[in-house]
Amino acid sequence: NEKGNKEEALPETGSNDTNGTLFGSLIAGLGALFLFGRKRRKEDRK
Repeated sequence: NEKGNKEEALPETGSNDTNGTLFGSLIAGLGALFLFGRKRRKEDRK
C-alpha cells in the first residue's frame, strides 16, 4: 500500500513547464545572437 501512496503523492508535474521554459530560453538566445550579429554588421559598414 505504501508504494501506491508514494506514486500518488509524487505525480509528474512541471514537465511541460520545464519544456516551455527551455524552448523559450532557446528562442531568446537565438534572438539575442541575431540582434548582436546585426548590430556588428552595421558597425562594420561604417
